[in-house]
Amino acid sequence: MWLFLTVYDRFAILLQVKIAIVKSGSLFKLVVLLRSDRYGDLDMPTAIRRNYDSIDVAKFVLSIFVVVIHIHPFEAYTVFLRPVLRTAVPLFFLISSYFFFVRHKDLPTLDDRVAHLEKYVSRNLKLYLFWMIVLLVPTIKYRQWFANGFFNGVCLWFRAFFTDSTFIASWFIMAAVIATIIITISSRYISNKVLLLFSLAPFCICCLLCNYRNTAFTQAHMGSIMSTGINFTSYWVALFWVVTGKILAEKSFENSFSQRGLLLLSALGLTVLYAEQALVTSRGWAVADDCYFALPLLCIPVFLLLLSCDIQVGCARFLRSASTVTFCLHATLQYVLRDCFGCNASSNMMLIIVLMSSWGLTYLILKLERMPNLCWLKYSH
Repeated sequence: MWLFLTVYDRFAILLQVKIAIVKSGSLFKLVVLLRSDRYGDLDMPTAIRRNYDSIDVAKFVLSIFVVVIHIHPFEAYTVFLRPVLRTAVPLFFLISSYFFFVRHKDLPTLDDRVAHLEKYVSRNLKLYLFWMIVLLVPTIKYRQWFANGFFNGVCLWFRAFFTDSTFIASWFIMAAVIATIIITISSRYISNKVLLLFSLAPFCICCLLCNYRNTAFTQAHMGSIMSTGINFTSYWVALFWVVTGKILAEKSFENSFSQRGLLLLSALGLTVLYAEQALVTSRGWAVADDCYFALPLLCIPVFLLLLSCDIQVGCARFLRSASTVTFCLHATLQYVLRDCFGCNASSNMMLIIVLMSSWGLTYLILKLERMPNLCWLKYSH
């Protein structure tokens, strides 16, 4: 029996499959898990984490949330869906930050930490540049940056690269990178508590610019608020979530609450979030709904709840890759179908088309990237 297991294990390594032998009484069970590197884990060693397939499932679901935000299906239910959909970006920030800092905090030397940060930046820039090049033509057509000359277009592109989006919805990638760099460097000199307090200021300003822009307070101080240069689709809004992810990673809060307690906290956060939405919509204060003051009350316990779930999913690698491909591709694909090819499909049908196309492309990429000449496709996810 043990000889068979040894031979099988050697064969499994060649197939990039990991064998877990679980002893139960006198019986042995083989649990086969696909082996892959996690986009969010940033090479976190297996020894310091349990199985986090729940995070891959969550990322897949959250990518669908992002698609729904931009395509606007189910119009009759928009008022009920929007607050929940807006948890997607904060949770993505929390996931990215947590898995970066859970590895970063245990690195012994400054050189190791610098190398780890450089690897994080490099991987995200490769992802960004891959999709920026692939989507170059529709992005130029959509943005119209070069309408007033080449030099003006280059300047607009350069500014959008760091503080906004080049291809549609790309702001998240650079926001995560810039915020992580700022927090990583600042944390050498400033405590987590001070960083959290400092990050609350831009977060609150982002909320005022979204859901509270038409309040008397915001209008009275609009000049001062706009002079800060804070934009709710840039690294400013990411700072709070990155600091929060860092604190959660360093304090190991995932073991501090029971799942029942986290469910109760999540339910409370959801109630407060919908109460806030009811308030701002009834008063006509909102011009956008990207940021809510109540989002931390929901997103943080939900994230901790996801960490506490130790589930195994055979297709975790596909889900993880599909979430990234879908996030990067969906908005530009919708623009190409509607504006370039004149597709008049309904919003509900467009949602299906975009999701099926993104998932089909993900499956194709995962197959083709195994070929030596196409290994660069791995940068797409």
